[in-house]
Amino acid sequence: MHTESFKSALRAALREDPDIVLVGEMRDLETIAIAIETAETGHLVFGTLHTTTASSTVDRMIDQFPADRQAQIRVMLSESLKGVISQTLCKKVGGGRVAAREILLSTPAISNLIREGKTFQIPSIIQTSRKLGMNTLNDALLELVEKKMIDPDEAYMRSVEKAGLVASLKAKGLKGHTHDRIVFVASSQLTIVRRKYASLAMWHASAALCPNTTSSTTGFRVRTASK
Repeated sequence: MHTESFKSALRAALREDPDIVLVGEMRDLETIAIAIETAETGHLVFGTLHTTTASSTVDRMIDQFPADRQAQIRVMLSESLKGVISQTLCKKVGGGRVAAREILLSTPAISNLIREGKTFQIPSIIQTSRKLGMNTLNDALLELVEKKMIDPDEAYMRSVEKAGLVASLKAKGLKGHTHDRIVFVASSQLTIVRRKYASLAMWHASAALCPNTTSSTTGFRVRTASK
């Protein structure tokens, strides 16, 4: 054993004047802090995190720190972060696995959102920056479905923002079974809520989950709430 801990090894590595540092997993505050500090000193740092999207990766790193340090970490991260690739493995048609990748690249707009703590707006920037090489998870999943590498049902199960994926699949004329069943169940539940005279606000919120769907058992078409 060359070192007593992962954190001490990471600090000791900087004395070797490395050009590139690979952090196997950034699982605690001190490791993340050292990785950010190392990047700020001009080193190229690669690291891994167990997250599902690019924006949740940024949040995960910042949330590791106490509240009184988070503003400082946002500034440091906004200046040093170059990109995030979030990978999700999907079951491939015919066997095997294929990766769907969400790609975030650092731009002035992204850096500003990180600095101001508005990471919830990052998916919108990714979606409008495809020409720069960015890609949302839903776009990656949709592309794999179009190439017939994965089934629509598998894409639905792997998606984080399922409503948007369903809309994209329907717009492309790609239909699966899983998401149709889930919408069918939801529309049946909406009818039950309707019969129990739920409040108008709840009805609007529920109808928004699956607009323009039909339950074959009730013959009820969901559009908007009626008075």
